[in-house]
Order: sequence, then structure tokens, then C-alpha cells
Amino acid sequence: MASVEDEKARLRKTARLARQAAMAANGPAAATALAQHGGEFFDTITHDHPLKVAGYVPSGSEIDPRQLLSECRSRGWTVALPVVVKENAPLVFRTWLQGDTLTEGAYGIPVPEEKVPEIIPDIVLVPLLAYDHKGYRLGQGGGFYDRTLPILKSGRPSMLAIGVAFTAQRFDAVPTGEFDHRLDALITDEGWKHF
Repeated sequence: MASVEDEKARLRKTARLARQAAMAANGPAAATALAQHGGEFFDTITHDHPLKVAGYVPSGSEIDPRQLLSECRSRGWTVALPVVVKENAPLVFRTWLQGDTLTEGAYGIPVPEEKVPEIIPDIVLVPLLAYDHKGYRLGQGGGFYDRTLPILKSGRPSMLAIGVAFTAQRFDAVPTGEFDHRLDALITDEGWKHF
């Protein structure tokens, strides 16, 4: 019988191909639709202060959330980007203003400079390879978000982990292990949903 890790490895191969095809077919239009549906989702959130939102700079075939992050800024919210500080450690999030200089971080991913202030986000936009109807996600395999999200939610149940993806990244079931955490919601190029 295959282990959960074997099942994840198989799904990652299939999911990468699905995501690459979605990007090739509809990348720029999907980013615009993502921002529109994200705005609709954000309208449903009750809050009594300007929110802090952690996004990401897209890598490879990841859906581009930068228009969605601009939507956040237009609401007066603070935007941040994730930073890998070391292997097997949680992410930290540093503020990012449009036009700020980014430097090359771990895995070649652009990140804010070290001098930029860190924040604790109210919302984390989570990139992924695959998701299912229960809200489970499959990431690249580094475990950074799976280590980070429980820490952020500890004592802050209102913190939202929101998957961001092409609709084509949906699969019937994502294999899960002990340390995999469910998303609170999902925004795609075709809409949004709470889990």
C-alpha cells in the first residue's frame, strides 16, 4: 500500500501539469478574475481594523495574485510577502509596498529586504499545487505553510488561510497527513468559497 508521501508525490506531478496548462491557456485573464472574485470574498469579511494580508510573488506557473494584492491595498490594508529564514522553520512575513525593491530569497523567490518590518498577518493567501472540495491543499513539499499556519492560528482563530489557485487545480481528494491543515477558504479564477 502506498504511503501518504508517495501519493502526494504522484499527485504533485499531475497537479504541476494541470497548473502549467491553466497558466498557458489563461494566465493573465485568470489573474484579473482572481482579483475580482477576491474583492467579492473580502466584502464578506467582518473586521474592525485595517487588515494585514500576506500574499506571494508568483513562481513558475502559480496564479498571479498581484492584482489581488493591489485590491487589498486599495482597501487600506497592509500587504506582506513570505520569507524563508531557514529550513524547517516557519515563514516570516515582511511588509511590501508596490515598487519596493525585492531581493532574491531562498529558492530564488523575490522577498522584501531584511530591514523591512515583519508583521503577523490576519489573512494568508496560500499558493498551492492542488486542492480538494474539503479545503485540503497540496504544496510544493517544503512544509513551510504547514509549519506556519498553526502558529499563526494559535490564539487567533479569526486568522484566515485562503488558498489561491486556478480552478483547474481542483482534484477529487488531496492525500493528507498528520501535519496537513485545511484552508479556511479558496479564491480561484472562477469564484470563491468558504470551507
